Amino acid sequence: MELQLDRILLQGLMVLFPLVLYMALDKNERSANRERAILALLCMMIMVLFFMVSIKVSPGVFLDLRMVPWYMAFIYGGHFVGICVTLFFCIVRIFIGGPGMVPALIVIIFWSFALWGAVKKYPRLSLKNKLVFSTVLLIVASASIPIIGSIILNEKVTLLSAATYLCFILENAIIIWLSVYLLETHLERRSLLKELQRAETFNVVGQLAASVAHEIRNPMTSIRGFIQLLQSSENLTNDEKSFLKVSLEEVDRANSIIGDYLSMGKESSSIKTKDVDLSAVISKSINTLSSYAALNNTEVILHDHNKVFIEGQPQRLQQMFINLIKNAIEATSGSGLIEIWILSDEDRVLVKIADDGEGMPQYQIDNLGLPFYSTKEKGTGLGLMVVLKVIKEMGGSLKVTSAQSKGTVFNIFFPLKTK
Repeated sequence: MELQLDRILLQGLMVLFPLVLYMALDKNERSANRERAILALLCMMIMVLFFMVSIKVSPGVFLDLRMVPWYMAFIYGGHFVGICVTLFFCIVRIFIGGPGMVPALIVIIFWSFALWGAVKKYPRLSLKNKLVFSTVLLIVASASIPIIGSIILNEKVTLLSAATYLCFILENAIIIWLSVYLLETHLERRSLLKELQRAETFNVVGQLAASVAHEIRNPMTSIRGFIQLLQSSENLTNDEKSFLKVSLEEVDRANSIIGDYLSMGKESSSIKTKDVDLSAVISKSINTLSSYAALNNTEVILHDHNKVFIEGQPQRLQQMFINLIKNAIEATSGSGLIEIWILSDEDRVLVKIADDGEGMPQYQIDNLGLPFYSTKEKGTGLGLMVVLKVIKEMGGSLKVTSAQSKGTVFNIFFPLKTK
């Protein structure tokens, strides 16, 4: 057995080069499903390359960096991608055979179960904690390969084999640290670019609101007043009264759009915040829309919960929840159900708004909050722009999941206000 430093270094390059190429070709235009599919194929390709340049400990016994693409598949692709990559490795390893097959399968299957619960918690970690967690886990997982292999195959550990194992474990730690760091910084840059694009759009809309909204609202108020005076006339036919009613509704809709523009133009720094009872604000929003929900034959339910507080501005929060609940009512298209939960843990609050409406495809979810983009025929998209602006003002975040014909879930996260 030789130390085989050339193969050790080549395996590291085989991880980093495809990863750098993947980031360089990323144009931020891929859907989430396509992103996961590309990651799965990339991890499988890296594993195939590893089999070609494995460190040969003895006939049928190999060492390689298989745990790195396996780990990346689980953590950044989710359970389904992780299972696919794990099964791919098992199939290829069974095909290759040899005495090292059984230890290899035991190790990767065991660690797949061990990593299962960390997949959902990992995104909430800071970059430092992600690097520490990934490095420690890969050190332990890669060390288990030669340890279990030596026990099952009853092999004696020599000084040379021990040096090879140590280099192998150290390389796993270095490569996973570099891989996670590169991918996390890339994802952060991509997120910042998207936020910058949105911020520029918000700024344009805000300037537009400041320049024209007040000038438009003044004549609209006069028009509404004259229409109301005309409605009180006794000389109008039923058709003429219905025309005035439609005109009044359209004037109110125009005023609502102008109000949304004005909301976009407000500076968040000028808004004073205080402790807000989320339950009270959401209950008030539901009561405000009770008649609208009844007209659309939709039931809105706020489930039991513990009382939680966040730091915010009650009127802005109510405006946000009214927009979200109103959208959910319209999405149910009558005879629907909207359920709201308020959940909390040690440091944050989750408000979950779920409807059983028609749902949305992924491309619509990606475009939510853009000005003038709406899934409704007469929508402007400004309502969700207001929602995103309020959430950002409160230091929160929004995650939307949806399935066509099954409904949509809005998950709004806020920092928990501790007493």
